[in-house]
Amino acid sequence: MLPTGAIVVDDYMQASAPGVYAAGDSATVFYNPTGQHDYIPLATNAVRQGLLVGRNIETPTVKYMGTQATSAVQLYDLSLASGLTRAGAERRGLTVRETSLTEDYRPDFMLTTTPVTSILTWDPETRKVKGGQFCSKADISGAANVISMAIQAGFPIDQLANAGQPVPSRTSPSPSITWVPWP
Repeated sequence: MLPTGAIVVDDYMQASAPGVYAAGDSATVFYNPTGQHDYIPLATNAVRQGLLVGRNIETPTVKYMGTQATSAVQLYDLSLASGLTRAGAERRGLTVRETSLTEDYRPDFMLTTTPVTSILTWDPETRKVKGGQFCSKADISGAANVISMAIQAGFPIDQLANAGQPVPSRTSPSPSITWVPWP
């Protein structure tokens, strides 16, 4: 059990007592950015864990893949998405770096475009992506999903730079959302 009272579960959502399963706000999650169990009470975590308990209660067969604890919200005309921040990483004892970028989400020759502010959080030693934040009037959910998958897959920032979705801006010297931070 964590100091928060959350029940630590294994890959199949089983507690340490045989035949006891835990999910949702009572259970820990395996937090992929840190590689540790953590207490992150989000509805998405609860739903995924509850479904796994249902699938594994008779015979444990489907492993929990962990979570990135990414959240997104539309606040008036702004789309916001966030995962692990530098402050969150520091609270968990991680050393990270951040790379920030504000650039249009579409090339200038398109009829409309709008800026996207992005912050990528990454491990300076392994270069693995640990988190990302986005803010724009454009729908940024696709970019947030790419970052979430990169964390789950253990992508280094160098690999992420070649997996991007945005198209280079016609007037920009660098492609949109290219994550190539300097050491």
